[in-house]
Amino acid sequence: MAKAERIRIYDVARVAGVSVATASKALNDTGRMTEETRKRVKQTAAALGFRPNAMARALTQQRSFTIGLLTNDTYGRFTLPVMAGVSEALVDQGVSVFLCGIEDDAALAKLHLDAMLDKQVDGIIATGKRIDRRLPVDLSHLPVPVVYAFTEGPDDAVTLVSDDAQGARDATEWLHRIGRARLVHVTGPDTFASVTARADAFRAVAGQGGRSCTDPGPRPGGMRPLTGFGLATRRVRMEYSAAMTRSPVAWSMPCVSGVSMCRATYRSSALTIGKS
Repeated sequence: MAKAERIRIYDVARVAGVSVATASKALNDTGRMTEETRKRVKQTAAALGFRPNAMARALTQQRSFTIGLLTNDTYGRFTLPVMAGVSEALVDQGVSVFLCGIEDDAALAKLHLDAMLDKQVDGIIATGKRIDRRLPVDLSHLPVPVVYAFTEGPDDAVTLVSDDAQGARDATEWLHRIGRARLVHVTGPDTFASVTARADAFRAVAGQGGRSCTDPGPRPGGMRPLTGFGLATRRVRMEYSAAMTRSPVAWSMPCVSGVSMCRATYRSSALTIGKS
């Protein structure tokens, strides 16, 4: 099968009956011309299937129209929603996002970082699986801007993290408002900053009516959804068993699936699941 020839801006200009310079200005919404001419050029380009040459555009505008997303979050719990949001926000500007997973491997991280810089990305977003740990690569003093999300960044960097304490407060207060009297907070290891923040906020709001699995007695679980589900299931069978309610700190789908299982039986208690 013969390969289709690429439509060039020269073809658009010829069919639209304008100069190449005018066609370029019309497609880039620059220069002065009648609205009729600009519209005709754009319609011609669309009809011919014209696609701008990304390399040429990068050279003329000194931009690659790409953003690099560097992460050690192999589960994608935080990275994929971040990538989806960034892509949605930038797609109308013609900017693409490409993801590089680095595990916790410093050599792999350096390899991907060098590749991003070689491709002349317009910026880098660093995201991870913990807000109290840094990625195993130095992103300071780069020739492009860097934004940190769900990972620890330098003091002078732009860093975006969730407000875990406020999320736990909102969830616990909501459970109180709907009449839940005895609350249990199933969470992860207290070596995670997010776990500590959520547990402290939960205790502050729940008071004597709530228990957290970081208290003596109940054991904290791991950070995998199935571990949380196992703890939740055991709790449902105990005196604190209750309706599992999805809240700002209850993101695990296995936990949500338990709502219909126990809501009808236990009306006075609630179980919230924290996920880091």
